[in-house]
Amino acid sequence: MKVTFPTAGSASAFSVNFVLPEGWTVKAETDGASASLSDFCAGMDMRKLILDENGNCVGAACAAEYDKQAYETDGVAGVYAAATLMNHVRLFTESNYHAVSEASADFESGWTSAYHECTPNDWTVGKGFHAFENPAAAAFTKDNPVFVIIELSNSVDNAAGLAAYIAENIRFE
Repeated sequence: MKVTFPTAGSASAFSVNFVLPEGWTVKAETDGASASLSDFCAGMDMRKLILDENGNCVGAACAAEYDKQAYETDGVAGVYAAATLMNHVRLFTESNYHAVSEASADFESGWTSAYHECTPNDWTVGKGFHAFENPAAAAFTKDNPVFVIIELSNSVDNAAGLAAYIAENIRFE
């Protein structure tokens, strides 16, 4: 699956290739796919939804620019800072990050979990809500300072294994 993201700040437009199960697709919300903002990759501006073979939203791929200085200072935590500083959702959990590619000259990938403390739709109306985690693949490129996170629903069969497989096989173009 090839997913293209637009220019972000000083970063150039880029594409990533990764493997999804047969029949799954990636669509922009402008292409008719929908999920509430409280769902996958919440808070990220560059977000595309992942639909299963039945058209159900089962995840999202999101991307953002990162600060190269933050990477030099804080490593992978610096890269994914924009995905961890949101109020109720952390799309990258450093304590649960497992690098699967050797840190090469151009990119690094790994699998992690996205932590949802609560969703805006639930806490504002007083509904009960329990924190949960979704498996996620994360990758960044060093030439063009961008990262991508692919968050999957924890209801998908073997979601953690799929996130790890995506992380092992993701490539930037």
